Amino acid sequence: MRGKYKKAPSAYGSLSQKRMPSGWYKGSGTPTIGFHTRKGRFVIQHERVPQVAVPAGLATTDLKPYVSKRTPLADAAMPTFEQLRDEMVAAHGKAPSPQ
Repeated sequence: MRGKYKKAPSAYGSLSQKRMPSGWYKGSGTPTIGFHTRKGRFVIQHERVPQVAVPAGLATTDLKPYVSKRTPLADAAMPTFEQLRDEMVAAHGKAPSPQ
């Protein structure tokens, strides 16, 4: 009885255009930053190009881009709502609203 049981989706291998209809395009999951002209040139729209903001002083810090799985957990307790509210009031100089 061939074909009685269907294969699991992971058994089909990678998802490619050979397995899909003729007009299907997988893409890369990123938005387009421009368009093609009638003559085949690609025009970049600079307002659609992603802008990356780098914090000041990043070159002189000791921070690393990734955190190791062996990093110990912090022992500091989570602050309560009242503590966070008091810190915000102290930073902004406004009295808390009556409740």
